[in-house]
Amino acid sequence: IPLGAIIISGGVSISIFLTRYLISPLQQMANITLDIAKGDLTRTVNVQSQDEMGQLSVNFNKMTRALKKSYDDLKQEISERRRAEELLAFRVKIEALIAAVSTNFINLLSSEVDAGINRALKQIGEFSDVDRSYVFLYSDGGKRMDNTHEWCAKGIQPQKENLKGVFVEQFPWGIEKLKRFETIHVPRVNDLPDYASAERELQQSQSVQSCVVVPMIYGSSLVGLLGFDSVRGEKTWTNEDIGLLKIVAEIFVNALEHKRMEEVLRISEGKYRMLLENLPQRIFYKDENLRYVSCNENYARDLKIHADEIQGKTDYDFYPEVLAEKYRSDDKRIMRLKKTEEIEEKYINNGQELTVHTVKTPIRDEKGSVIGVLGIFWDITEKIALQTEAIRSRHLASVGELAAGVAHEINNPITGIINCAQILVNKSAKGTREEDIGHRIVKEGTRIADIVKSLLSFARPGDRKEQKVAVHVSEIISDTLVLMGSQLKKDNIELALHISHKLPKIRAHHQQIQQVFLNLISNARYALNSKYPESHENKILEIRGEAVTIDNCPCVKVTFHDKGTGIPADILDKVMNPFFSTKPRGKGTGLGLSISHSIVSDHGGKLLIDSVENEFTNVTVVLPLG
Repeated sequence: IPLGAIIISGGVSISIFLTRYLISPLQQMANITLDIAKGDLTRTVNVQSQDEMGQLSVNFNKMTRALKKSYDDLKQEISERRRAEELLAFRVKIEALIAAVSTNFINLLSSEVDAGINRALKQIGEFSDVDRSYVFLYSDGGKRMDNTHEWCAKGIQPQKENLKGVFVEQFPWGIEKLKRFETIHVPRVNDLPDYASAERELQQSQSVQSCVVVPMIYGSSLVGLLGFDSVRGEKTWTNEDIGLLKIVAEIFVNALEHKRMEEVLRISEGKYRMLLENLPQRIFYKDENLRYVSCNENYARDLKIHADEIQGKTDYDFYPEVLAEKYRSDDKRIMRLKKTEEIEEKYINNGQELTVHTVKTPIRDEKGSVIGVLGIFWDITEKIALQTEAIRSRHLASVGELAAGVAHEINNPITGIINCAQILVNKSAKGTREEDIGHRIVKEGTRIADIVKSLLSFARPGDRKEQKVAVHVSEIISDTLVLMGSQLKKDNIELALHISHKLPKIRAHHQQIQQVFLNLISNARYALNSKYPESHENKILEIRGEAVTIDNCPCVKVTFHDKGTGIPADILDKVMNPFFSTKPRGKGTGLGLSISHSIVSDHGGKLLIDSVENEFTNVTVVLPLG
């Protein structure tokens, strides 16, 4: 065989060997390396030889598997890290949402709680990607529940108005779970078992596909529920979602309980405030530093402020220093002795003397320590005046009884004296001294009889229901002057009487009108004596009567005019108020003009007063003819 052929044949053999055992595996490894670079870590080199190339292939495959494992581990780590980051971001959002909801409720007034819950339902509903969020609260002692709050996504039908007064016994499965403080999580409503058929039918009637409900708990009591519905698709709530709902439910419960307590407190405070404000007494409360905490409106009105303006003030802000010191001294003593005290004192108000009864008591905290003083006081001037008037009435009744007895004892001998004197007159010659003495005896005896009659009539007043009779005003004035004439004369008061007997009669209770005239004459006498202790040319009481027509009604007008002390303009409109008196304490009850005004009004008349201080007083009594 030629050498050239041998060389060519050997070269071909070597080429075949290199291609089969070296170049082909290397090319395969190169291709697999490119696939691995593209991300396909499943490729392996398939070389079966036991030489170096086969060992290289085995090592290459081990490297590929190790690389795949590292890649899978890295991928898992990245996935877990991404999941952790997503969870962290979700938690941050949840915490931010809860913080926002909580912050919103911190400064809410009780009247704003309902609106706050509705806003929170919207926030949580949108965050949780649900279609409806709602609150049910128990009522009727836990027998019923009401859908009180609700938020619905756009296009979702509200249900709140359809779910009022729902009997809880209709839903035994759900209610029992809630009573055990368990969450009701229903990813698929249609899968609810038959023992929850009532709950399933209710949700299906509202097109709900998934729902979650958490109990609303206060203390150890179930007070309601917080629920979320998914209508447009099925939804599974995560533990994070449910945890969020439980926190929100707790926020709602606290807000609603705060609202309830405020309403209870407001109602209770309103009752006590109404009680305090309707009491005629003045009530105040001071702290241990004797600063006012509160008072009722009557007390504030006396101080010419509003009740809410008194807090933090002291007695120095309202009273003269001497009076403030006295009040504070009383308060300190009461707090020091820890005893209730009753104090009765006299004050001058607008020139009128008042008697005030005060009760002060120490206020204690739950430990028994004195932390302030509570005071209540009231004007007892009227009470004392009533007591005085009652005593006067009893005395008057006693005088009446005495007068009746005296009248009987006096009238009999007086009648005898008058009869005997009349016999003396009849038997005496005209113009003789005996006849004159007889006339004098008859006249004075008759005067004594008239005085006794008037005294008896006044001391034992008739019943107001007694029928009125026609009577001359001049007769009533005469009977009144029988009782008052001697006193006027003794006080050097000149009487100017202008009453005609020809005046028309009025229909009246004689004694009652006499009481009015007696009071008016007595007031005029007091005013004249106060201004003129001795005789004076102006010490005159003028009584004038005349017939008048007022509003087409014929009347008799009697005017009592004096130039005494008069009445100050600032109290002129008060003088006919019960218990108001212009006289010093003990000189009058403050009832005279009030009673007189009442009597005249009962007769269909008017009692009018015109006066200028230190100049005159003009009192007019107008009585219809009847």
